[in-house]
Amino acid sequence: MRSDISAKDKRKKIKSATATFIKKHKLEDNPNVKIGIMSEDASIGNVKQFKTGNIALDLLTGGFFQGMVNVIYGGQSVGKSTMMRDMVKYTQENYDAFGLYMNQEKTMDRTYWEKAGVDMDKLTVAEFETVEQSLDMCNKCATGEIPVDLLMIDTLQALSPDSEIHKGKDTKSVEANTIAQIPRLYSQFLRMYTSLNTGLSMVLVSQVRTAGIGGGGMPFDGMTGGNAIAHYCNLIVKLTKSESFTQWPYTITALPPHSYVVLMKIDKIKGAGRYRGLKIKGYFYKGKFDRRFNIIAIGKDLGVHDGKSFSYPNPDNVDEMIEYKVAGINAMLNGVKPLPDEAVDYMETLLEPAFLKLANEEMGDLIEEDIALDEIDLSIIEEN
Repeated sequence: MRSDISAKDKRKKIKSATATFIKKHKLEDNPNVKIGIMSEDASIGNVKQFKTGNIALDLLTGGFFQGMVNVIYGGQSVGKSTMMRDMVKYTQENYDAFGLYMNQEKTMDRTYWEKAGVDMDKLTVAEFETVEQSLDMCNKCATGEIPVDLLMIDTLQALSPDSEIHKGKDTKSVEANTIAQIPRLYSQFLRMYTSLNTGLSMVLVSQVRTAGIGGGGMPFDGMTGGNAIAHYCNLIVKLTKSESFTQWPYTITALPPHSYVVLMKIDKIKGAGRYRGLKIKGYFYKGKFDRRFNIIAIGKDLGVHDGKSFSYPNPDNVDEMIEYKVAGINAMLNGVKPLPDEAVDYMETLLEPAFLKLANEEMGDLIEEDIALDEIDLSIIEEN
């Protein structure tokens, strides 16, 4: 070490030399360039997160990473696109965010999004012919030229590369070999995006494919797109809808129609006090990740309540606790005497401490188990 220079002089020389370097290379106005002593520059390494509005997903991750790349992947019909829709609505309402949704699969149902309460004035939807066109627009968003706050690509593998579609002015034959074009393109795109990004939050949605199909040495159980996706993101969450989770230990054999259990697992995370391998069960209930249902069901999973009683502060006198008692969770959800809204809101504040307690005790695997939600008779729940 250079012991001949004092710490004060080192800092002074470092600041002077870096300022000269920035000026010489004309980098003063480049938002992608940051250099500074950490005690004097809070903008470097200042990791922030934003809530998605999905109760289970936010408990699991602490929120998605702002200004970085986040990934969710899983099989078909596991709720990925619904999560994107709900995330758009939640960030619009809570962060005044403008979203750009890359409708790669071209299956977006406008009515479905409008009925969910998405503000169409704060949502841009883009559909392209080739993946190159789509990714070039993403880089325009990364630089701030297109000033959106949240960018979603749904799904990564839905569009073909130009070389897979065209040969000169003609449409290419399907017999032409264009294997591994998608992984190569995403590798190049993510390098460019990392260099250009000035604070855009991005969510990549990937469809799981059978191992061996899709090429590129697929990481993470068949997530299409190649190893670059795993390298350049801060968060990867896997979603699984499995028969072993859809059967509930209730007095009926299964959830109502359009309902199922989704196991969410962290495959990669940087920060947030969470760790790889952590799991939680979320509930897709009657066509959506219903907030009330998830709070109450996850509350039982985590031991916040026993399914028959729950104490919450009296809204008219916070020093007084109200004891709520019913025959089972079903009454909390939609019975003759449902749990009051103020009690549900209070229960939500208890979920994260309970979840982190399990995580800190390295008991994350417990959440994957079928922790009994006793005496729930969903047969009497009225359809919405």
